[in-house]
Amino acid sequence: MGSIRTNNLWKASKVLLAVVAMGAVTQQARAVTAIAGGNVSVINNVQVLGSLSLDMGTTASFQDILQIVINNNTPGGFVLDFVAAYGGEFARAGVDQTGVNFSALRLTDGPTGTLGAGATAINNGVAQSYTLDLVTGAGGQTIAATMDWTSGPQTTATDQYVCELEASWTGVSPLAGLYTESFTITLTAVP
Repeated sequence: MGSIRTNNLWKASKVLLAVVAMGAVTQQARAVTAIAGGNVSVINNVQVLGSLSLDMGTTASFQDILQIVINNNTPGGFVLDFVAAYGGEFARAGVDQTGVNFSALRLTDGPTGTLGAGATAINNGVAQSYTLDLVTGAGGQTIAATMDWTSGPQTTATDQYVCELEASWTGVSPLAGLYTESFTITLTAVP
C-alpha cells in the first residue's frame, strides 16, 4: 500500500511539474514602462541697486545709475523692461518736472555673473544705446519713458548676471535738494 501511495505521489508531482513547465512555455512576455524623475522650478528674479550719490551739478557721460542682477532658468530666456516714471529726468524731490534731463541712456554688461548660453548679450558685449520711448500725458507733458532688452532662448541658466543702466546728462546749477528718477523694472520669463 505504501508503494501505491508513493507511486501516486510521484505521478502527481510529475503532472504538477508538467503543468508548471507548460505554463512557463506558454506565458507571453510583458513589458512595463516605469517613469521616474522630478521637476526643476522656474527661477526668475531681478534685484536692483540704485545710486543716490550722483553729482547733478556736473556733466556726466554714461554714469552708472542702476545695477541690475538677473537670475532666470527658462528655455525662452527673459525680457527686461524699464519704465522711467519722470520720462528720463532726475526730478527734484521726485515731484517736479524741472530737474536734470537725461541726454542718453544705455544698458551695458556688468562686471560679474553668467548670461545663459545662447542668450543674446547686450549688443554682443558692446555697450548698447537705447532710445527712451516717451509716454506723454493729456497735456503733452512727458510722464514716463520705457525701454526693454530681450535675451532670446538660452540652453543654460542665467545666474547672477549683472548689467548696468547708465545715463548721461548735462550739468546744471539746480536748486538744492534730492533729485531722483524712479524706475519700474520688470523681468518676464519666456517659457
